[in-house]
Amino acid sequence: STEFGEKGVALPFYIMMIGLFVSILCTVQIRVKQNEDGTPASLDDLLAAMRFNIIVAACGITVCVLFLCVFFFEQEADIIDDMSNVPKDQLNPGPRLFGCIVLGLAVGVLIGMITEYS
Repeated sequence: STEFGEKGVALPFYIMMIGLFVSILCTVQIRVKQNEDGTPASLDDLLAAMRFNIIVAACGITVCVLFLCVFFFEQEADIIDDMSNVPKDQLNPGPRLFGCIVLGLAVGVLIGMITEYS
C-alpha cells in the first residue's frame, strides 16, 4: 500500500519469507507410521499427516505475522486513523492488516481442505 510507504511494500515479502520458513520446518516434520503388519500407510493416513502439518504451519504463520504487523506498523497512520481523533502515539493499523492476512490464510486453508483428494 502506498499509504505505508516502504513498510507497506516490504510487508508481503516478509510474510512470504515467514511462510516459506514455517512451511519448510513443517514439511520436514511430516511423519507417517507403517501399519502393524508392515504394509505401507494408506492414502488416508498420508492425507491426515499432511492436513495436520498444514494446520500447524498456518498457526505458526499466524503467530509470526501477528508480531510482524503489530510491531512493524507501530505508530503508522492510515486513512482510517486520519479520519478519527486517535492520538499519534496510539496509532497502529497493524491489527487491521493482521485481520486481513489471517482471513486470507484461513480461506486458503479451507479451500485446500475442501478440494483435497479423499
